[in-house]
Amino acid sequence: MLKSRREKFDETRSMAIYLARRLLKDSLNDISSEFRLSGYNSVSSVLGTMGKLFQKNQELHKRYETIKNLVQCKV
Repeated sequence: MLKSRREKFDETRSMAIYLARRLLKDSLNDISSEFRLSGYNSVSSVLGTMGKLFQKNQELHKRYETIKNLVQCKV
């Protein structure tokens, strides 16, 4: 999903998918429907890729933590 023959990596969308899963605990199928993905496998792929990117890219992980904290304060 993150990178296909037609699409480039979309950090914003991938971050939103990751946050939906981690903060809302939505099912993979629900997330795939909301983001108009082909199925739960696409969501699983995004989650795995983002997890790997967080390990390699501290700045990306810092952005995730900032957004997560902001969202949690609003809830």
